[in-house]
Amino acid sequence: MSLIRTLGPLSGMFLLLGIFLAGAAWAAPEEGPQQPFANVLVGELVAGRSICQTFVARFPHLAEIRVRIGTYGRHNQGELRFVLREGEWNGRLLRVAYAEMAILRDHEEYAFTFPPVTSSAGRRFTFCLEAPGGQPGNAVAIWAADTDQYPEGEALLRGFGGGEADRVQDLAFRAGYALTIPDRWVILAERLGQGKPVILRWGAAYGLVLGMYLLGTYLAFRRAFTLG
Repeated sequence: MSLIRTLGPLSGMFLLLGIFLAGAAWAAPEEGPQQPFANVLVGELVAGRSICQTFVARFPHLAEIRVRIGTYGRHNQGELRFVLREGEWNGRLLRVAYAEMAILRDHEEYAFTFPPVTSSAGRRFTFCLEAPGGQPGNAVAIWAADTDQYPEGEALLRGFGGGEADRVQDLAFRAGYALTIPDRWVILAERLGQGKPVILRWGAAYGLVLGMYLLGTYLAFRRAFTLG
């Protein structure tokens, strides 16, 4: 009987904890930065050209970059190469991914996925797109903005004419992450602490509050089972 009285409140407490963890996982974002505005088509991406964008990752475990593609209504052939570098366009090579141009759809995003970059939060990166086999009439383009929509980064065009390169400010892109549950907890605590007193900006403060809440819940369940 004493075992039942102990397990009853514990099971209730763990149920509430599971609900809380699920809510935290749902609330934490998985994307950012993102720059959705696109009014300029940059292309064609033929051999000898590359289109790059610098950005600052918001979270750890950077694992995806989505880019809006233009195909000119064609089914182009060959590979589109994605390269992720640390820092600027000539920085240390981190990841490489590929896409078959034949499967790309006009004016839609394509997600380049890669093994997560673990400690990506707050770091500056550059991704570049190139098509070594691209030729006029058989190449894709990238959608971009002709105004500065993303102040923390900029588009970099290599191999294009001066006029086209000068009018492009930012590519249309967004970054995605393979967040773990602890990552989501930290992000949620930081979001809750925004604009709060210093002590409430500390993530552990919310852990302490949660612990006190669970302890109170456990005692309440235990009292209820004892009285029953």
